[in-house]
Order: sequence, then structure tokens, then C-alpha cells
Amino acid sequence: MTHVGKLRTVNSCREDFRQILEENRIPQSTVAKELGYSPASLSLWLAGKYAGDSSKVEESVLRWINDFHERNLTQVSAGQYVETEAAKQITKTLRFAQLLGNFCCVYGASGLGKTTTIQNFIADKNNAWLVTMSPAQRSLKSVLGAILEGLHVPISNGNNSQLRREIVDRLNGSAGILVIDEAQHCTWEVLEEVRSIHDQCKVGLVLVGSEKVYGTITGGARRAEYAQIFSRIAKSYSVQTPTKECVHAVARGFGITDNASLGFLYDVAARRGALRMVTGCIAYAQMLANGAEKPLDVNFLKAAYRELVTDVA
Repeated sequence: MTHVGKLRTVNSCREDFRQILEENRIPQSTVAKELGYSPASLSLWLAGKYAGDSSKVEESVLRWINDFHERNLTQVSAGQYVETEAAKQITKTLRFAQLLGNFCCVYGASGLGKTTTIQNFIADKNNAWLVTMSPAQRSLKSVLGAILEGLHVPISNGNNSQLRREIVDRLNGSAGILVIDEAQHCTWEVLEEVRSIHDQCKVGLVLVGSEKVYGTITGGARRAEYAQIFSRIAKSYSVQTPTKECVHAVARGFGITDNASLGFLYDVAARRGALRMVTGCIAYAQMLANGAEKPLDVNFLKAAYRELVTDVA
């Protein structure tokens, strides 16, 4: 290739890259991090002033552009939040908790849309916060730190009392709601602390998790220890196996309306993984259909499910 040809290729790469960033509102700094370059280096390359090896930057950018187009090709067009009946009930519980400053509980099996609904609820609110617990967060201090992080408050090096004061300072007067997801990982000590914070701040507090959450706070063998917590639960909602209407609502959100596909997806939801498996199956089926340049149908859904669940013949 001549020097002029190489220059044209580099300039075309820069133009394509700029166009993608502008049309999709992608921060240049975000892509720089993905590529392993500093934002300044990427800016210099775009301006044709990079002092290093420009060909390496160009190769990285070209790979990124190809990956971007591939992601767009396989992206499911309508995979946004879908308001199923369960989602409506969860949202009602969250609103109830926030408006009245109540302590509530949402529980049920995984894959039923609890977390997705919560994320949708808090997305446009400045006074709604989601904190997700994990098995690694066994100590009270680690949980208080996680709550501060969820509240977007800098975490200090103070003791538990100091961390608690910082949480209370942020929540007091906020008329907000704090949602603790994966709450089945919370110890009695942690549950007592968040209960105490709720009592002091009068904000909404919602525990969300598996069936174990409700079983724990109702006491079981340690009923007396959990009495303070259980007595505060103003409303609880149990998310059960998705109904046919819920599954169909999710499918329609992805543009699927034919009876064969709807029936198959309802069977998928009833087997394992519930709505999470349904959306995963649709997303993968859409990838297969796009790759074959054919419309999505029940055959692609079945093929996707067979690949996702290896023990299915």
C-alpha cells in the first residue's frame, strides 16, 4: 500500500471512530480505558499528533470498532425493563415503604425480576439507594461501608459508630428509601443495625432476597432475637413462579408475539431460572437469528435453550 493509501486508511479509521463516539454519546475516556491508553494519548492520536507508535493505536481502535459493530449486530432490540404483574407489586411495595417511611420485605426465588424492578424504580430518584450484600460481607463494618458506598458518601476510616453516624447524617430528612438486596446474606447483627438506622431516620427500608430472608426475620428457632425486626415489617410481598401473563409480557417486550414462541418460553420459565432464563434465552436466540440473517422464531429459541442448558437433549 502506498503512503497515500495508508494515510487514507488511518484518516478513515479516525473518522469512523469519531462518528461512533458522537452518535452513541460514548465518552472518549471510557474507550481509552478499554483500549489500555490514557485519554490524552487517544486524543493525540485522533488529532494526528501522537508521538508513539500510531499503528498500534490504530490496530486497537480498529478492533474496538469491529467489536462495537458486532455487539450492535447481536444486541436484542427491546431488552428494556418490562412491567410484569410481579414488577407492579414490587414497585407498589417500594413506593409504600418510601412514602410512609416503612420497613418492608420482598422475597422469592431467584430469576423473577426483583433486582431489575428495583433498579428501574431507583433509576430516576435522587433519594433512593440500592445496596447489594454478598457472602463476603460478614462483618458489621464491611456492611456499613457498603451502605455508605451505596449512599455515595466517602468511606472514612472510623469505627462502627462513626460509620453509622455518617449513614444517619445522609439519610436523615431525605424522605428516601434504602433497599438491601441479597439480604439473605445479612447476619442478625447486621439486620438489627439497619433496623436501628431505620427507626432513627424514618426512611423507607426494604429487605430483598430469597425465601430465606422472610424465614429469617420471622424468627424460626431464634424467634425472640428477631422479634424487634419482624415487628417492624409493615408489608411483605412474596414473588412466586411467573404466571403465563408475566412471561408473555416479557416476550412482547422483545417483540415476540407468535403463539409457538410464547408457549415455549412459558415452558422455559416453568423449568428453571424463571424470567432470567427466559430473557437469556431470547437474547441468545436473537444472536443466532442475526447471525443467520433470519427473523427470530421458536426454532432459534429452542436452539438457544439447548445450548444454554447442556443437559437438554
